[in-house]
Amino acid sequence: KANKADDYVPLAFEFADNVEIQKLVGILRPFYTEALQSGADMVITELGKEGQADVFADSFQDWIAAKLDFTPKEIVSTVKTELGKLVSSGIEDKLETSEIAAMIKTFYNTVGNNNSFTIARTEMAAAVSAGRFSEMSLQGVKKHKWVTEKDGRVRETHKLLEGAIANIG
Repeated sequence: KANKADDYVPLAFEFADNVEIQKLVGILRPFYTEALQSGADMVITELGKEGQADVFADSFQDWIAAKLDFTPKEIVSTVKTELGKLVSSGIEDKLETSEIAAMIKTFYNTVGNNNSFTIARTEMAAAVSAGRFSEMSLQGVKKHKWVTEKDGRVRETHKLLEGAIANIG
């Protein structure tokens, strides 16, 4: 049987935060770059211009740097916290090590997979939007029109904004 929870040393020192953060930075950087490029190129196309945006311009690289400084740390912190709760719960319930290991595996195979899709979708949408915003700013665009998909998935608050003209920024 596992030790009592009171005897357990917190997971914090056992979890290689910096290693996991650096892995995520390596994974996210090319996706952020591609999504920024996609968003910025949309603007170039919408403006009827030729060529591609320069995602190596300072405004794009500053956005990537800020996201890579924050997002991987948040993801690792959340996973670490959830794993800590899981392990502590297993210890308090006097589970066998193999039972705790099974709980961890289930966490990664279910909750982790569901969260990974949400994280990926959210991060890529943010990057495309940032690419659009940065390119509009670089191109001197001052205003934009709110346009929805006009389908059943559009939020009520967004439906109210349909067609509204807003300042960039």
